[in-house]
Amino acid sequence: MEKRVHLQNDLLHALPYGVALIQTDGTIVQANRPFLKQFPEDLQTRSNIFHMVNQSPITMELSRRMEQGLPWMYEMPTIRIHAIPNGDVYILSIEPLPLDTRVTVQHNAFEAMMHTELDMAMIMTDANLLINRFNKGATELFGYAPHEVLYEMTPFALFESRELSEKRTHYQDETERLLSFEQMLRVALDRGDREWKFQRKDRTHFVGKLFMHPVYEQARVIGFFFFVFDVSPEIALKGELLHKEQRYRMFAESVIEAVLFHEDGTILDANKAAETIFRIPAEDMVGRQTIEFIAEGYRADVLRRIRNHIQTPYEVIGRREDGTFLEMEVYPKEVTYQGQTLRVAVMRDISDRKKVERMLEREKNAIARQRDIIQSILQASNEAFVLTESNGSVLFMNVHARRLLDLPGIAPNKMQERIPLLTTFRQRDRTEMLKKVDLLLDGSAHEVSMRFSIPQPNDRDEQYYEMYATGMDAKRQVGVDSGFLFVFRNRTEEERMDQIKNELVSTVSHELRTPLSSLSGYIELMQSRELTPEKR
Repeated sequence: MEKRVHLQNDLLHALPYGVALIQTDGTIVQANRPFLKQFPEDLQTRSNIFHMVNQSPITMELSRRMEQGLPWMYEMPTIRIHAIPNGDVYILSIEPLPLDTRVTVQHNAFEAMMHTELDMAMIMTDANLLINRFNKGATELFGYAPHEVLYEMTPFALFESRELSEKRTHYQDETERLLSFEQMLRVALDRGDREWKFQRKDRTHFVGKLFMHPVYEQARVIGFFFFVFDVSPEIALKGELLHKEQRYRMFAESVIEAVLFHEDGTILDANKAAETIFRIPAEDMVGRQTIEFIAEGYRADVLRRIRNHIQTPYEVIGRREDGTFLEMEVYPKEVTYQGQTLRVAVMRDISDRKKVERMLEREKNAIARQRDIIQSILQASNEAFVLTESNGSVLFMNVHARRLLDLPGIAPNKMQERIPLLTTFRQRDRTEMLKKVDLLLDGSAHEVSMRFSIPQPNDRDEQYYEMYATGMDAKRQVGVDSGFLFVFRNRTEEERMDQIKNELVSTVSHELRTPLSSLSGYIELMQSRELTPEKR
């Protein structure tokens, strides 16, 4: 193999005409002396063929052809370069042009380019950098008519003066030598600095992409060819996109939820909140799988959602980098970026909320149990109980209350509307009861009570009741719906016992009154009269 390489080198350097081997990116692998001598001395040390023939729109096309493995030919003012693909390299040969052919080729090439309808400015100068050709695109871009610039201006008059001076100072400091504007441009373009600010005739500015191509005759520079593309719209678009990206980044960093960008589960980016939630630097999350941050029992479901492009929110148990777990709520969303479908997952730590929900559920169950117990007690009680809201709407009635206050059909739900319809009650009792209820509802009284009786059919004894109503909050506050408790106690038996007691007392009093009257008369007689000794 080594002998083969030496033989190849010897053969290459033995050829009388210029030959070189280059890679598809333009890198020169080997070149003989006749090849290098075709270029000016300041270009012979360069390692890339496109740097030697100068970057321009033409050489960009040649680069594209090499990437595709296609042969190409390129003519400079003094030489013609042929390139033929050979495996993974290109063989370049250089053919010197006769003097008359050189002038013709140069003239024809530049004339053809100057008259093309390309959307760019093409400017040609002489060796002293005075403009001698100014195409239609240059007129449209800079606003100058050809007669205003030909042999009157240099291309540097079209640059924005402040930036031009600043860049000249910068490259002089970098190279540690004084540079003319032409030398400064060469240095800048060699370093890929192609975006420059230009000034139009009307003093407005734009950003252009610059290419500069020297024109040779017999290895001597006789002028320069400038290409300028207006890239202001592209710069503005890039700036807008950058602004949007910064805005979205700022938004993503400001939210308290973790935001993950991933493609098919592979994390592409994460915000600061993700660092806090998962306890790992965001840059360390990039490249890892999203399911690594999901508890093992939930990973299959998460993968299913990703593969089936499901975008509905769901809850899942997450896994931090330190192995601890947390409850999360995930809001997935698919977006298209540069032709790729990406998935954005917004993750919220709901561990605290879930704890509160479980605590509230326990409290709710305890309250429900207490309510059931209270209702059981109220249902089993002999009294009629009615619970209402502060506006009189009935919340609860036990069995005895329904028997006492129920109405056929659909009864009004409010106590103040139900009472006037209780036809089993006497009119005077209904009126008084309604007044009592109104006192409660308007806040004039906190407690009310009254006694009433209900006539019974078939001349049976009346039923006697006592109503007691009170607010369920001793201090009624504005905005607090405390409600009221109505208790209807059946006191019929008490009334009967009172009647029996009264009858007993009356009878006993009558029976005792007769003998006592006799005794009283005798006592009075004995006290008021003197008796004879015989009667004594």
